[in-house]
Amino acid sequence: MDVKTAKAAYKAELLSSAGIHYDRLSIIRKPLLIIDNVIACLSLEYFAQQIGDQLYWKCLEHLDKKDRKLGDKFTRFYGELFHVYISEIFNRIYSERYRSEVSFTVGNECGKLDGIILYPNSVIIIETKSSQLKYNVKTTGDHQIFEGDLNKIMLGTEDGAKQLSVACKAIRQGVLNTVFGVDISRHVIYPVLVLTEILPLEPLSWDYYASKIEEGGWFSEQNIKPLSIFDVEEVELIEAVSESSMTLEEMLYNKTKRQIDCAMPMKNYILQQQTKGTRTNKTLIQSFKTELNEASKIIFGKELEIKNGT
Repeated sequence: MDVKTAKAAYKAELLSSAGIHYDRLSIIRKPLLIIDNVIACLSLEYFAQQIGDQLYWKCLEHLDKKDRKLGDKFTRFYGELFHVYISEIFNRIYSERYRSEVSFTVGNECGKLDGIILYPNSVIIIETKSSQLKYNVKTTGDHQIFEGDLNKIMLGTEDGAKQLSVACKAIRQGVLNTVFGVDISRHVIYPVLVLTEILPLEPLSWDYYASKIEEGGWFSEQNIKPLSIFDVEEVELIEAVSESSMTLEEMLYNKTKRQIDCAMPMKNYILQQQTKGTRTNKTLIQSFKTELNEASKIIFGKELEIKNGT
């Protein structure tokens, strides 16, 4: 499917009113419902997104109005925090087989990987992007605005998929053999883009992403698997199941076998495959408890009383 056909199909699906159509935009805009002075949350996910989105965009809007340079500084700082957070999680899971902030030059192109994970016959390369879909993109469903934001997050000539594609070229040319001190030039490559929030993933949108990647001529070397897109929650979930589930290499190997699975969010795939064992990230829960206790000591002069381990 070419880009023009994919865009037309995606637009038709968005605008179609035929059959059963679940319109989530009203819930995204207003996730809280008040009935007789009782407040009901229609979606915890959308409510949390509202809080985070409003905080991020309000801060950025305020700083941009004062001085555009302050806004740029804020987005760089936010991006660095996000990169450090994701890197710490991968480092906890993979330790010796993980490296972060790998810079390289291949031909006339300079590149930088936010992370790389080594397996005996494969490597997982990671690019983190803190850019987000604007609030009006999520609440209007305007596909033209969505396409513009998508280029900034994933499909721009200097961002996301392009950076990962340059890294693939460097690996194939042996430029990154020094990272682990072994030859990885023939390893299978799994490119992974990690975002603060997940992009829409379903067959039509995935076809559109894939057609844009093909149009850009990216990932053209041999033995490169389809791009995987994670959000921060999915990385946290990967840590939660890392001891009781298949390895990330096995997950990506199985998930990228079929086009239909490529179009599935990673969290859905993990929950589908992991029917037993924990899905709770105990490390993050313990860290959260520690931070709450520190805050409680500052505010109330004492630690929180935690009952039943919760």
